[in-house]
Amino acid sequence: MSSIIELKGNLFDYLNKDDIFLHSCNGQGTWGAGIAKGFAKNFPKSYISHKERHNKVGDGYVLKDDGYNVGCIITSEFYGTRKAPPKEILVFTFISLIKLFSSFESDSFTIQSPKINSGLFKVPWDLSAKIIERAISKCPEKDITWVTREL
Repeated sequence: MSSIIELKGNLFDYLNKDDIFLHSCNGQGTWGAGIAKGFAKNFPKSYISHKERHNKVGDGYVLKDDGYNVGCIITSEFYGTRKAPPKEILVFTFISLIKLFSSFESDSFTIQSPKINSGLFKVPWDLSAKIIERAISKCPEKDITWVTREL
């Protein structure tokens, strides 16, 4: 049984302050293209905080933005033609998610995301979905609901 609920619709039309809005990021702090550009537009304070951090591949954290929770997982050091290969991105997706999940004080939460890694990082969604499910299974003490939205 999948731990991921896949729905249609624009992620940013479903903003809920109780949820964590998560996307995969590069280590350079750039949110200038793809879904990251939408995150920068909708969560400008988080974008500034993210740029000011010393991001390392494998990091996973939540930033606050006017009451919203913005989750970032650093899955590739670079972007564009210098992005990491898919296998490496998947390894760091798992590491980032475990770090992110373990940082939550609450034992029950909902994550809303695009189909992470499948856009500009060009990792097939089904592979990232398997990594998400594996990471969730490694945290049995947490009640994690994961919702993806795609137009």
